[in-house]
Amino acid sequence: MPTDRIPLSERLERIDGIDRGERANRAEVKKMAYMPITLYLGGFPVALDRLMALLNLSPPEAKTLNYLDITRLIARAKKDRPRAEEAVNILALPFQRCYQERLKKLEGKEKKHG
Repeated sequence: MPTDRIPLSERLERIDGIDRGERANRAEVKKMAYMPITLYLGGFPVALDRLMALLNLSPPEAKTLNYLDITRLIARAKKDRPRAEEAVNILALPFQRCYQERLKKLEGKEKKHG
C-alpha cells in the first residue's frame, strides 16, 4: 500500500487546537521516544506480547525498553519485512485508537449541528 511521507512538523501542525513552536514539538516527540514500551502499549497487552515475540524479547526485557529502543530493534529486523511491518503496525495501535475516538467525536458534533 503506497504511503505519503509527511514531515513530522507538518503532521503536528495539523492537530486541531495545538499551536506549538518547533521546540515544544521536539519536547513532545522526545517524551514519547523515552516512554516505556509497557506504558505506551499498556492498553494493548496482547499486542505488546506479540511485539515482544516478534522481536524475540522476554517480558522482563520489555520492562527495560522504551519506544525508541523498540524502533531501533525493528529497524534491525527490517530484513524480515513481514515481521518488521507487523511490529510497526503494533506501534501504530495507540494512534489508531486516538484517531477512531477523534472521528467519533467529530461525527457526534456534526450530528448535533447538522
